[in-house]
Amino acid sequence: MKKNWRRHLLVGIIVALMFFGWFLRGFLWMNWRFRLFSAHSWGYVLHEFKSGWMLDALSDWIFLFTICSAGPCFLYLWYLCAKVRWRALVKKLLKKIIYIIWIPILWLQGKKAKKTTKKEVVQNNTVVNVVATTTAKPASNRPRAMTVQNKGGVTTPQYTPKSTFKMPQTAMGGASGYGRGMSDAFDMPTMPDMDNESYAADISQIPLEDIHLPERKAVIEDLDAIWVERNYSVIKNVSLGKEQMDYVAVNKDTIFVGLLDKEQFDWLADEESYNNEEPLWFSEASHRVSPIFILNRAVQVLKERLGVLCKDFTIKPLLIEQKGNIINAPDMMKSWLEMGVIVCRTDIGGPDDLSLFGDFLKAGEPVDTEVFENVKSVVLGEENNNG
Repeated sequence: MKKNWRRHLLVGIIVALMFFGWFLRGFLWMNWRFRLFSAHSWGYVLHEFKSGWMLDALSDWIFLFTICSAGPCFLYLWYLCAKVRWRALVKKLLKKIIYIIWIPILWLQGKKAKKTTKKEVVQNNTVVNVVATTTAKPASNRPRAMTVQNKGGVTTPQYTPKSTFKMPQTAMGGASGYGRGMSDAFDMPTMPDMDNESYAADISQIPLEDIHLPERKAVIEDLDAIWVERNYSVIKNVSLGKEQMDYVAVNKDTIFVGLLDKEQFDWLADEESYNNEEPLWFSEASHRVSPIFILNRAVQVLKERLGVLCKDFTIKPLLIEQKGNIINAPDMMKSWLEMGVIVCRTDIGGPDDLSLFGDFLKAGEPVDTEVFENVKSVVLGEENNNG
C-alpha cells in the first residue's frame, strides 16, 4: 500500500508540474497576459472583482471558466495518469525501438548471406569451388557437373555431391546462431592439380535460387522416448480450448503441457500485452501471437477440465523450440521464470542458451495407472464433448 501511495504521489507531482507549470501557465499568459504564479496578477483580479467587475466580454467568461475548472481538470488528469502502467509502457516502447533497430541488421545479414553463393579458396595452386546443389530438375543452362581438363589433355567429369555443403565460419557467422560449428561438418570438394584458374569449370550459370545456405546443426532427440524414459505417461495432440498442444505428460505429481514451436526464422520475443492485446513475437518480415501466451491459455483450460484433480498435481507449461531461434532468449529467461513457463530447445531450435529437452527433463516417479486413466478420460472426454 505504501508503495502505491508513493507511486500516486510521484505521478501527481509530475502531472502538477506539467499541468500548472507548463500548460495552464502558458495558456493564461498567451491569452490574458496573466501570470499564474504572480501575486501581483492575483491581486489585480481580486481588486477588479471588489470594484464590481462586470463580465460582459466572452474572453472574461473563458478566463473565469479556466480558473474555476483548473482544479477538477488536474484531479481527473492525475487519476487517469495513475492508472497507466508506465513501467510496462516504457518497456514496450523500448522493445519496439530495439526491434526497429534489429530490422536493418537482420536484412543486411540476409543480403550478405545470399551474395555468398560461391567461394574460391586457393591453396598450393589448387582451386576449390564450393557449390550448393539442389534437387531441382537440371536444365540445359544449369550444369550439374564440372569438367576438368588435366595437363595431359584428358577431360574428366567431376560431379558435385548431392548434399548441401556448409560454408566456412567466416562466410556465414551471425548473431542468430545459425551457421555455428560448420567448418568441420563436411569436407569441401577439391579439384585436381591445376596450373591456373582457367582450368576450373565455369559454374557462374547456376542461379541464386538453386543455392542452399547452411543451416544450424541439428540435435537429434527422440522426444517420445525421453518422456517414457523419465517415467512420464503421455497424451499426444490434445485440443485445449482453441489451442492444440503436442503433449500432456503426467507423472506422480507433475503435469507438463508441452508445445513444439515449429516456426522457423529468428524471433524477437515479447510477453508484454498492451491495451489488452495479445503479446506478439516479431521476425524480420512478420509477427505472431506469443506461443508462451498460447501455452498459458491452454493451461487454464486444462485446469478447468481437471477440476478437483488439480490439487494432486503441479501443472507446468513447457515450450520446446524446434525450428526457430529466439534472439533475445537470454533477456527473456527471467520473465519466463516469473510466468512459470519453461523454455527449452531441440533439433535446430536456438539459441544454445536454452537447455536441450533431454538435459532439462529429469526423471520422476511414474503416475499410478488408474490415476492416469482418470486424467486421460477427463481431458479427452471433455475434448470429445466439445467436438
